Amino acid sequence: MVNCTDIYLVKVSGIRKLSLFVLRIKDKTIIDLRSDKSLLMLEAGHYEIDTIYGKDQESFLLTLVDIATMYTIIIKLDNKAAKIVEDALIKLFSNSLLPLKSITSDNGGEFSCHNEIKNIYSIEWYFCHPYCSWERGLNENTNGLIRRFLPKGSDFNLVTDETIRFIQNSLSS
Repeated sequence: MVNCTDIYLVKVSGIRKLSLFVLRIKDKTIIDLRSDKSLLMLEAGHYEIDTIYGKDQESFLLTLVDIATMYTIIIKLDNKAAKIVEDALIKLFSNSLLPLKSITSDNGGEFSCHNEIKNIYSIEWYFCHPYCSWERGLNENTNGLIRRFLPKGSDFNLVTDETIRFIQNSLSS
């Protein structure tokens, strides 16, 4: 489960008096405060991020797309726990020369450790409005292109690193 201090659970009562807990991410910066997308396209380092589920939601891909260059990064994940996503991002950006200026994500719990990344790299992290996937349109389109290589129902644990690199290079060229 999520081990971050940046979330809290809210009890929500449904129509049939069922209780369920909804994950809320604290300290979010809403996408409305982000610069105009046309300005972000002038310099590399502004990413849209998302996760793709594999077969039976047991394997995952973390996808990042640079808004200016459309450079695509695909990372295989064991699970989509916030700590796993945080560690993957730290490993990616600490071992590369890729610029990092901002990240835009959805409201998934896997991004609840956004404050740690913001503090380490001194960047801005923006969250889209709930159910407004078009606010990260480039990333959603890229995920659709990835699905051409790895259709729904694919087990990402069986996909080799060479295949991931091939897909990444195909989408980035």
